[in-house]
Amino acid sequence: MSSSMLQQIIIDQILGHFDKKAEAVVFLSQLLGLSQDGVYRRLRGETLLTPDEMYTLSKEFKISIDNIINQDEQNLIFSFNAFEQPVTNFGTYMDQLLLTAKGILQLPEVELYYTAQELSIIFLPSFPRLFAFRMYVYGLTYWKFEHLQDQKFDFDLVPASVLEKGKEVVRAYNSINSHELWDLSLIDNTLNQIEYLATIDRFRNMEQIKILCLDLIAVIEHLKNMARHGKKFMRDAQPSEEGAVFDLYYNEFASTNDSLLFSSPEKKFLFTSFGSPDFLRTDNQRFCQHLEDWFKTIIARSTSISMHSERKRDWFFRHLEKKINTTREKIEILYDY
Repeated sequence: MSSSMLQQIIIDQILGHFDKKAEAVVFLSQLLGLSQDGVYRRLRGETLLTPDEMYTLSKEFKISIDNIINQDEQNLIFSFNAFEQPVTNFGTYMDQLLLTAKGILQLPEVELYYTAQELSIIFLPSFPRLFAFRMYVYGLTYWKFEHLQDQKFDFDLVPASVLEKGKEVVRAYNSINSHELWDLSLIDNTLNQIEYLATIDRFRNMEQIKILCLDLIAVIEHLKNMARHGKKFMRDAQPSEEGAVFDLYYNEFASTNDSLLFSSPEKKFLFTSFGSPDFLRTDNQRFCQHLEDWFKTIIARSTSISMHSERKRDWFFRHLEKKINTTREKIEILYDY
């Protein structure tokens, strides 16, 4: 790859972070200590970036030069969100998700291929009590926030500003056409988390557990409603013809982890869970294309539960609701609240 081609790829990625080129020029002028004319010459390719400038830009915009150069090699390069910005509070995690979502929305004609083994946090901000529960679990067990170590769960745990960021992520997801593979383990981890917190006496009373189970059923009903219409929409809203496509399949045989592949004619990105709630990310185009081909193969062999597949859809979501009720009944019998 020539130096000029490498520079153009880097410049294109940087410009994707800004709504207008003029905004990018002002920022880059300050970052690199150049005149705006000097920045424009580099954007046009008339002047090559120096090694120091390339290093500064790759660090500022988290661009992997190795990944760009080695697109056709067997070795893959992933970034890890926990290393890029350690999570110090609920807000920093949602900032990561929101920044990622805004970047994805810059891509033209982007589509999502999503295989889910766990109920994604993407679906929870519209159900604030469940969102608070998921944040509590993450903060207590994964991020090990000091202030949660001796604190029982509360529904008002998450600040309103963090919840609003979560809803922005939901709106971003709802604006992207998606093809999704789910299986019957979708809610198992959430139910296991509820039961685990019950065993270690982290709930204040049984009513909290009942409310969480009812909210979980409400999530399932909302997702079933989206599948029925084949469209995405916010909770308590109505589907519309202009809404993004929700193309849902029951995956009966392909075992994998949670992965989100965003595919655009311009670029592809893969996010895959690694020690949930953390994730790995790559934009290796060869690998992403391989995964997109895999998705399409599995989808062709899976059962559609969107739109007209009423019988199979009802069976799938009824099975999930039964799991929720079974867990609630089990906790009522086994634990003293």
